[in-house]
Amino acid sequence: MLGSLIRELFKIRTLVFLFALVALSLVIWFFGPEFSLMGGHPLASRAARIGVILGLVGLLLLIALVRFLLIRRANSRLIKNLIESDELASMATSDRDEELEIIRERFQHALEVLKESTLSGKRGGRFLYELPWYVLVGAPGTGKTTILSNSGLEFPLSDRFGSEAVQGFGGTRHCDWWFTDRAILIDTAGRYTTQDVNRETDRAAWIGFLDILRSHRRRRPINGALLLVSAADILDRSDTERRMLADTLRRRLQELVKAFEVSVPVYLMITKSDLISGFTEFFDDLREEERQQVVGITLPAETSAVQVPSEVDSRLKELFANIEAQAPERLHAERNLERRAKIFLFPRELAAFQGVLSTFVRDVFRTSRYEKTPQLRGVYLTSGTQEGTPIDRLLGAFSRRFGLAPGQMVPYSGRGKAYFIHRLLTDIVFQEADLIGTNRRLERLLALRYGFGYAAAVLLVIGLGLGMASVMSHSRAQIADVNQELQNTEARVKELGGQPTLEQLTPLLDSAQTLVTKASTGGALPLVGGFGLDASDQLGPATQKLYNDILAKDLLPAVESRLAARVAILTQSENEADMPQLRQTLQAYMMLNDPQRFDASFLLDTLKTESQRIYPLQPAQQQAMDSHFASLVAEMPQPVPFNQGIVTAAQRRLSTVPPMDEMYASLVRKANADGSLTPFQLTDVIGTVALTTDASRIQQKQPILQIPGLYTRDGFYNFFLKQAPQIVNDSLNQDWISGRSQSQSNNYQTAMQGLVKQYVANYISIWQKALDQITVVDFSSPQRAQQVLQVLASPDTPLEGLAKAVQTNTQLPIPGSQATGASGQSADASGGSGGGDGSGGGSGSGASGGNPITSAVTGAAGQAVSAAAQQAFGDMAWPGDQIARPFTPVVALLGGSGGGGGSGGGGGSASGTTLPQIQQLIGQVYGDINGIASSPDPTQAAFKYVSQRASSPSQDALSQLRTDSATLPSPYGSILKDISTQSWDVLIGLAYQNINTTWQQQVIPACNSMLDNRFPITNAQPEVALSDFTAMFRQGGTIDQFFTTYIKPFVTQQGSQLVPASFDGRTMGFSAQTMDMFQRAEQIKQAFFNGGTTLGVKFSITPSFLDPQALRSVFSLDGTSVTYRHGPPRTTDMTWPNKGDASTASVIITLVEGGTIKEERSGAWALFRLLYTTGLSRSGATDQYSFSVANQAGVRASYTVQASSVVNPLAPGIIQGFQCLGDL
Repeated sequence: MLGSLIRELFKIRTLVFLFALVALSLVIWFFGPEFSLMGGHPLASRAARIGVILGLVGLLLLIALVRFLLIRRANSRLIKNLIESDELASMATSDRDEELEIIRERFQHALEVLKESTLSGKRGGRFLYELPWYVLVGAPGTGKTTILSNSGLEFPLSDRFGSEAVQGFGGTRHCDWWFTDRAILIDTAGRYTTQDVNRETDRAAWIGFLDILRSHRRRRPINGALLLVSAADILDRSDTERRMLADTLRRRLQELVKAFEVSVPVYLMITKSDLISGFTEFFDDLREEERQQVVGITLPAETSAVQVPSEVDSRLKELFANIEAQAPERLHAERNLERRAKIFLFPRELAAFQGVLSTFVRDVFRTSRYEKTPQLRGVYLTSGTQEGTPIDRLLGAFSRRFGLAPGQMVPYSGRGKAYFIHRLLTDIVFQEADLIGTNRRLERLLALRYGFGYAAAVLLVIGLGLGMASVMSHSRAQIADVNQELQNTEARVKELGGQPTLEQLTPLLDSAQTLVTKASTGGALPLVGGFGLDASDQLGPATQKLYNDILAKDLLPAVESRLAARVAILTQSENEADMPQLRQTLQAYMMLNDPQRFDASFLLDTLKTESQRIYPLQPAQQQAMDSHFASLVAEMPQPVPFNQGIVTAAQRRLSTVPPMDEMYASLVRKANADGSLTPFQLTDVIGTVALTTDASRIQQKQPILQIPGLYTRDGFYNFFLKQAPQIVNDSLNQDWISGRSQSQSNNYQTAMQGLVKQYVANYISIWQKALDQITVVDFSSPQRAQQVLQVLASPDTPLEGLAKAVQTNTQLPIPGSQATGASGQSADASGGSGGGDGSGGGSGSGASGGNPITSAVTGAAGQAVSAAAQQAFGDMAWPGDQIARPFTPVVALLGGSGGGGGSGGGGGSASGTTLPQIQQLIGQVYGDINGIASSPDPTQAAFKYVSQRASSPSQDALSQLRTDSATLPSPYGSILKDISTQSWDVLIGLAYQNINTTWQQQVIPACNSMLDNRFPITNAQPEVALSDFTAMFRQGGTIDQFFTTYIKPFVTQQGSQLVPASFDGRTMGFSAQTMDMFQRAEQIKQAFFNGGTTLGVKFSITPSFLDPQALRSVFSLDGTSVTYRHGPPRTTDMTWPNKGDASTASVIITLVEGGTIKEERSGAWALFRLLYTTGLSRSGATDQYSFSVANQAGVRASYTVQASSVVNPLAPGIIQGFQCLGDL
């Protein structure tokens, strides 16, 4: 006990306590006399400090002793309960055989000794209660006991009690407790797992065993479960038997989880792996330390239960592949042929075993929504000793397939070895002792709590000591600073004159405020008052009184002088724009001497304006001055004499200004200050998906995203109608600022009409601008077009929401008049355009079944507003009618759906179009685009749609949208036009993609292969085959067919030029080069095929010149010759082609001296090669060309060729250089 106590004292946690104790003792010894508590100093004497320090030392020792005793008590109680448990008793009562009695006696004796001892080992002494506990679960015969006995673990009790006290005898009948230096392993009886002999008894014993663990180790009953399955059970059982075993094991694991209420980490150990044929031979060369390594897979901690089957399957394949990679080396090292054969087949045995094992794992750890799946940590191969006959699945399957007798496997006869057990337990299982279940969070929280507690205790001791020292130091420095600052303040007071200005007062005020700040700043322990050491409690109030005296005696008179001077300057101003400022400044000035009308916030705002004038480019000085002004206003009101002459002059100046602008400015100021007026958010109605705003449409830099609450329905009824009369009355009859007190009731109507007129004009203007800026978002893609059109055509379309918002906020009938719908539009809100008496204010017949208007003007509130409106406006035109009139066309779009009134109550716009009709048209457009976008080939579908619309124009939905847009009010007209234009652009864009893609896929490959780098397209040796030329350029050929199908519907002929045609203001977007290419292909078709399908060129050739030194010249084409001997020239008609690829063209000149000049070409294009190489050029007429053949001496013969048509196919510019463009 004493040794354990000493070891406990030298743990890190105890050392931290000792360090904290020493630190706290030093603080108490050196700073204790300064400690003040309720005016006394309890630690002033040496005896008191020694007593406190000794008390702390005793407290630390007591805490360590109590903790040690609690752990020892928990350990003893656990062992006692285990010994006295019914299960241990049943081991003796249920079966009286001698071996079980010996096991019980030795186990009980071991536990009794454990009460007074610890398990010593490499990790030091530890109590039984502190060790991690593991449960071994497996069917009978799986080798649980064998695995433990051959694990290589240290069993400290074996020397004292013999191996039987640890291991038991043979198979485990009930449960064996294996005490190692690292953990306690509970080897449960196999019948507890299978429960196939005496089901009720075995189940009761199993559940009772789990209850014992749970009741005595509540936080962590166990640290993990070792699930042992024999390789024979997996290899030698049928699929049905394996599933039954998997279900049994799964139930036991679920009972573990349910009993312990945590997710238990499970380690699946495949025992008796030596029964896999070739296992022993393959691993026979391993040294002892190599046999202790781990062969298996460990899953990542974050692997979910759903991922376990696939993760196990993939990792097992990887593991067995790694083993297979070692086979060549083992085969090379082994000389015995039979063993070599087994080594060679072992990886294949593993591959066959892997599939069955993966299925088995999936069955055991399958997930269910009704159960909590245990946490599988890994799958491992082990072998405790080599006994029994290996199972050769490959040989057995081969024998069964061919009907052969199965071969007999020879049992292993050598000395048994343990494979892959030791490090599995020590390096993986025991290392993860803290991994069990969700209680990890509890453990972390407890650790954090204890850690924070220890740290807090240490920091508290250190903090208190440092805090007291800081308070003392701060107080000394504070007194010195305050004295110095007080001297500075007194010096600045002496420097001031008799009546200082605000600028002159600023240094004094800053100094006084700094003095207050320094004097009021407490020490480091404000919550405990600095233990009586803080000087701020005495210095703060005194300096604050000094600062307040400076505010009242110096700053307040300076403020009065500043405001008086400002009022005088504004009074002399002839700029009418300065009058609102004069009124504000005069009001602030008069407040100084009128406590009844004092408004602290108004005065402070005015003074802040003055600080901005004093320090326009010094924001820091502005803030400092504003702080002094706020301190002054907080001490007011207090009467201050003011200059009555300045006030009178200012009032006289204000009386000369028409009050209209001031009245409206006052209206706006009050509305902005009224927190109950909520601005109308435009985006709440139009959203952000389909509609947006474009400030350029209203010639502004920024869009209007919200409409002030003053210009909403609530602002009209609940603010304007109530405040307008008061503002007019204050301006005309009760203006204490301007001094007008005479009765001016005869001007009331004029003033009210002016105020209403300005309000109505601004109301209409802001709403019109807000509507005019609304547009459709850009259709950047067909998908975006679908999204936008779907929103606009949906039942909750923003188009209707916008119209209803306009109706709600612009149709403003007289309270109490007949109204329609919840939106609040009167039956005749259009100002006389509907049915009824046309007055726009009384009852109308434009709608039936009039319901009350919105709550803003209903009931008692509505009656009050109505009475106030009647009194305020009298016989004036109702302002709501003037506001409603410009927006009646928008409201009319609602028709019957919006409850809006129209002429005769029928609803609809001037063109008869309603929002449902607009939505229907948009829905049709959406349907067309959606059908195209959803088709297998959207570009092809768009091409068909655009082609049909281009070739057969009709009044479809797009056309109807464009037509209706001209008659609809803003913004609906522009919205419909944008929808039509952008939708058509999207369709044309898709159609163009289809045309371009088809061109690139169907024409470009053929064109490039047939024409590129071939004569006569280019001056190259390879030639264009006549069949390819015909297929490409004939009528109905590749280019002509493509042009007819894809290009012709979208182009038109302007003179001799081919240009893109325009449809609804848009073209297909073909380039000028594309038009030139197809124009040239048409010329080739006309020249070489005469517009038909047969290649044929008819031309005539005439000799035009023969040199005198020549006797004759002969032009030959495929056997047809034209001979010329200086006689009259004759014209000969010829055709091409004649002999296909065997064509020959030549010119032979016979000289006088007997020689010849010969120019000859052969091939399909021989004629053209001859003409192009002999300098073919135009000769006068557009359809005549000439060429010459000569030698170096200048002897030549010339000919003229003329085609049968104006388009001469022999001209070089017709076909040379033709190229199929990559993009149209």
